[in-house]
Amino acid sequence: MMHTGFTHAPDIITTDLGDELMLLDPRNGEMFSLNPCGRRIWFALPARSVVQVANALCSEYDVNLERARSDAETLLDTLTRAGLVVHDDKSP
Repeated sequence: MMHTGFTHAPDIITTDLGDELMLLDPRNGEMFSLNPCGRRIWFALPARSVVQVANALCSEYDVNLERARSDAETLLDTLTRAGLVVHDDKSP
């Protein structure tokens, strides 16, 4: 995955249930559920890179950077393909 930035797609509706985050895409009515790790990744956005997101995971969970980066890349790819996350080279 390139070192491009990531941010939330516009108009995504979120419901934070504490240990789970529900995402609703109003464009197609699809709902997605994120576990605590996915929730942390979502709240790490906007981000300049996957590494920035991985560092956020490392600061909250007992996980090494390589594993955090792999998890972040996988979820960000999934969320991007679903239209919930978009590339943003202007992310902070």
